[in-house]
Amino acid sequence: MYDVIGKVETFDEDFKYIVHTAGLGDIIPTSDIDIKRNAVPVAHTDSRTHKYFDLLTEEQKQDLFNMYRFVFELFGYTADEYF
Repeated sequence: MYDVIGKVETFDEDFKYIVHTAGLGDIIPTSDIDIKRNAVPVAHTDSRTHKYFDLLTEEQKQDLFNMYRFVFELFGYTADEYF
């Protein structure tokens, strides 16, 4: 059971919310949180993702999508570019 589900796209805000909600603000500082500053560029990540998806068969891609369908629906993601 999960109390919070965060998204990579909103990690900074989600992390601050979790720290605040858990009452950990005195222990874990959140004022300097800036994940995007240290993130890998999206273009690099996208090209790497496509490289590995190209190694899968269509059936494997569909099986993988079906395994994570709930996550795609929950967060409004699409897998169209991989099929």
